Amino acid sequence: MSGAQGSSAAPSGVDPRSESPVPDPTPSSSPRAGSLDTTTPAFDWRGALRGNWLGAGLVAVATAATAGSLGLVLALLAKPDDFGLANILTLATILSTGAFGADLTADLQASGLLEFSGSGSIGFFPFTVTLVSLAVAVLLFRRITRAYNTSLAVFGDAARTALLFGVCLALPAMIFTSDNEEMGRGWGADIDADSLGFEAEVGADPLGAFLLGAIILGVILVLSALT
Repeated sequence: MSGAQGSSAAPSGVDPRSESPVPDPTPSSSPRAGSLDTTTPAFDWRGALRGNWLGAGLVAVATAATAGSLGLVLALLAKPDDFGLANILTLATILSTGAFGADLTADLQASGLLEFSGSGSIGFFPFTVTLVSLAVAVLLFRRITRAYNTSLAVFGDAARTALLFGVCLALPAMIFTSDNEEMGRGWGADIDADSLGFEAEVGADPLGAFLLGAIILGVILVLSALT
């Protein structure tokens, strides 16, 4: 009896728990220490569309208003007597949009022995209007974006501001055009329809005002954010 009982006992010095199966470790979903997380974050399109449109609109409208006001002052200084309100507004629009690269466009029509119609463009840049308007834009933009934590947010606001500014320039270019039938006295009389022998409808190029205005302001705002 004592021999049978002795044979069933565990060998001396061996822990019976060591013979139980060891469970496999559960895989961890977290990256190991020292490894790089290669997961690409999804781009939040709705967040990009939301953005600070109010601040961007404020900068765009203030910049366009500055350019328009200076263009109106120059138009009032340059206009001849009896120039007419429509011609003054058209000239102011040409000067303010021309400050950002938009062309003056003219559609010409003549009748008589020779009839023709055509269009042409003249590019000119009132540099003072450009500098003052961009200075206003940079000052307001830096004030609005100074609390931003990321460069992406600043660049997003720069893009939104540039887009809205292009719209602000294109709208008056589409609205304010005039012909040369009644150009007043002085130099206006030299370019009216009777003196030139043809009719012309002049204005600023809306597409050029939108594209060039948006590009110029966007580049300036990005550069100001990097400094």
